[in-house]
Amino acid sequence: MPTVQDCYYDNTVCAEDEWCFVNTQEMWGPWAMGNSGETPGANGRAGLQCSEAESTGMTWWYDNVCSRNSSWGPWDSMRGRCIKYKQAGESCVEDFQGDLFGPMYPVRRSDGGLLSQSLAVCDKSKGLICTGDNGPTPHTCVKRRPANICFLGPWWNSSWCKVGGGAGGEYTTGLPQAVLEEAAASFILQMPQEHLVATDADYWYSAEGNRTREIAQNIVRELWPAVYRPTTEFPIAYPDPRLTGPPYTAAWNETAEQAESIMIQTPKVWSTVHMLIANLEPTLTASQVQASQAMAMFLAQNFICPDCRGFWRADVLNFIGMPPATTEQAAHEHWWWLAHNMVSGHTASTRGGYPWIFPELSDADFAARFGPLNSQLRCQNPYWLAREDARLQWKIVTP
Repeated sequence: MPTVQDCYYDNTVCAEDEWCFVNTQEMWGPWAMGNSGETPGANGRAGLQCSEAESTGMTWWYDNVCSRNSSWGPWDSMRGRCIKYKQAGESCVEDFQGDLFGPMYPVRRSDGGLLSQSLAVCDKSKGLICTGDNGPTPHTCVKRRPANICFLGPWWNSSWCKVGGGAGGEYTTGLPQAVLEEAAASFILQMPQEHLVATDADYWYSAEGNRTREIAQNIVRELWPAVYRPTTEFPIAYPDPRLTGPPYTAAWNETAEQAESIMIQTPKVWSTVHMLIANLEPTLTASQVQASQAMAMFLAQNFICPDCRGFWRADVLNFIGMPPATTEQAAHEHWWWLAHNMVSGHTASTRGGYPWIFPELSDADFAARFGPLNSQLRCQNPYWLAREDARLQWKIVTP
């Protein structure tokens, strides 16, 4: 029988692609046999004591098992064995992500439920992270989203905009005020695409369209970062064809098309959401709590993407409920982080792109259809955004 080394006592025995899984119970021992090999307790004895092993002729057992200084033999409350790290696409459990204090591996979920698979830790050396307890999709090892990257473009192109580094006009943290105002316009213009789009006159002149944009403006105004508020003009501006003349004239159509191009850039919606929530004061007002909850319902009713909207309402809101009623900013920030990761896990980001969006095209045909964009576009974003990275990404840092 091969030797299984106990890595709890020697954590150098594991290979680079392994981690030490520590198993615990009250104790292991005494050895599971009686004097004649019977089940312990069958003859009234608890088991074979080490003090009796040598006298009964079990010298190997005595030399190899009773080597520790205990009359009851090799009992321990903890022992460890080396386990292979999980690779991309394999099942996993979420470990404690605070690298400053790690590694720490879980034994129980935060909701109190037992872990279904406690031996599945992702291989961090390959940039993998567990999607965690985000249900209803399974926990999976995926790429950890690089810190300080945001996406500001059409929903089919997630290669725009980087945050961090400061080179080439990139942002060091958060979004500048002008960029946030542009992103907020996309949030304000949202409307179900199967119902109304910005090139339809009803979108601009119906009571429903006007009321929807008014609600969105109220949400944005209530949650707007305090540091930007003194120099922000409300309501947030966007291309409005009503200012150009009668519907469907050349100028009207051109402006409506500009509005629609902003409307479909749904990554800006998420950037707006996270920027607003991340930069609230530690204690929210009652109106801000209501605005956070209203924002969740606004997306459920008006997000242009029908697939995202359907999953948002049917699974996210039904699975984890609405944003919390508490005035603690951290609780709302955590809710929106988890909810967005859940959507990404279900749709086109965490586990790769839609096959019907990107069929098996050659590189040349792909470039001809979608433009000469980088390879990141082709597979969308197989990322999971870690909590600490999200916190650093969206918080405005003032000098």
